[in-house]
Amino acid sequence: MSAKTTVAILYTPSKLTPWKENINQETIDCLSNNLPDWVQSNSISFQGFSHSSALLLKQYDLVLNVCYGYYEADQVEITKWLSEHSIHHTGSDPEAMLIAQDKSLLPDICSHLSLHTPSLITELSMINEQTQYIYKPRFGSCHRNISILSAAEARLKLENPESEMLLQPYILGREFSLAIIPSENIKDYIALKPVEILPKESNDFFIAGNSIVHTTKNFSPDITVDEEKKLMESALNIHNYLGLSCMSRIDIRMNDKGDIFILDINTLPNLDPDRSLLPKICIHQGVNYSTLLDRVMKMALKLKSKEV
Repeated sequence: MSAKTTVAILYTPSKLTPWKENINQETIDCLSNNLPDWVQSNSISFQGFSHSSALLLKQYDLVLNVCYGYYEADQVEITKWLSEHSIHHTGSDPEAMLIAQDKSLLPDICSHLSLHTPSLITELSMINEQTQYIYKPRFGSCHRNISILSAAEARLKLENPESEMLLQPYILGREFSLAIIPSENIKDYIALKPVEILPKESNDFFIAGNSIVHTTKNFSPDITVDEEKKLMESALNIHNYLGLSCMSRIDIRMNDKGDIFILDINTLPNLDPDRSLLPKICIHQGVNYSTLLDRVMKMALKLKSKEV
């Protein structure tokens, strides 16, 4: 009988993460109970960037990384620390994560793929009186600390700029989120069909996940075959172009002309099966929770073997 692969489920309780992510003991129990038979696991609460923590984690064949930060340190810093200590984990290269997180780089990235993303407004002459604007952090989650502004309000922001904040036009249209996961044979990645994010009340201006507007999800949106294909190809192309690993979730707006606008790239999606979007997309598309974890870990181990 071959030895089982040892896996550490590395996590930080929600209250200790910068954005109070969807992670609690129920999440960890669900992860543990749904791991495949070829895995022997232990759950480890992250205790800081210490030498002893690194030595502990290096004893395992793989770290299933659901550690979304630690106090002020974000998930990229956790991933970077893991990589620097040669701890193999289910996550992307930290450099790729940093690039994906920096929304000021999206226009250049999308131009290489013939995709759109909201342009960066840097001069007063770029303000249009008939346009609404988005004011958001350069780094971090798409829906955190975002404001929808009038042209007059946008002009004030440009006249009194804040560090690491971006001003962009608000893109009218339908919003979708797409999960990128390993293929069944772990050969490459696939995009699952899109879920549409809808405001519960009719409202032309909304931000998915923003607390001021409640949204709902439609896992079978009314879109054409061509639109579905275009959304899936766009999400998969940007995942592959950035060299992301294991999984990601891409948020997209599609305007009434069918143009695709990349809004956000989540390089380490939450895995809570009840509260997080990526597992729900997978389950709706016939990829159950256990299968998702199996594919993610097998892809991580495949990438590990290439490094040796």
